[in-house]
Amino acid sequence: MYVCLCNGITSRQIQQAAETHGSTGGIYRSFGVQPRCGKCIPTIRAMISGSRQSQSAAPSPTADCALPG
Repeated sequence: MYVCLCNGITSRQIQQAAETHGSTGGIYRSFGVQPRCGKCIPTIRAMISGSRQSQSAAPSPTADCALPG
């Protein structure tokens, strides 16, 4: 689904960019564009927030490992 119609950026592209660019500005810069009308900014911010929450909720790879003892 297109989130930013002015720049043609999809939700999938934003989700991928949110993993490495932690801000709305960072996401725009990663695509080499700038916001135009600004209607997509609240949606992009919500997607970044959701990405951060899912990353922090993920268990660490060693959390379930028990040391033999």
